[in-house]
Amino acid sequence: MEPEFNLKPRVGTFFLLVGFGLLLIFLGSEFGREPNFNFFFMGLGALFLGLLFRRRPGGPPKSSRFQTLRRIHGLTRKPRQDPRQKAGQQKK
Repeated sequence: MEPEFNLKPRVGTFFLLVGFGLLLIFLGSEFGREPNFNFFFMGLGALFLGLLFRRRPGGPPKSSRFQTLRRIHGLTRKPRQDPRQKAGQQKK
C-alpha cells in the first residue's frame, strides 16, 4: 500500500515563505522611509495561513498491525518506564 500524499503542509510552507518575503519587503520600505503597511498586513496574513496549514494532527493513528497475534498470545504492550527511575520503583 502506498503512503498517502498530503498537499496541505506543502501549501503551508509556500504561504510561510511568501509571508516572510512580504515582511522583508515591508522592512525594506520602512528603511526607505516610505513604509507600505499593505506588505506588512499581507505578510502577517500569509504567515497565519501558513501556520494554519502546517499544523499537524494529534498523532499517528493507532496501528492494528499484528493485533490478531497479540490477542492469540495474550501479549500486551507495557508502558515504558522512565530510565531515570530506579528499577522496581513506581511513580508517585
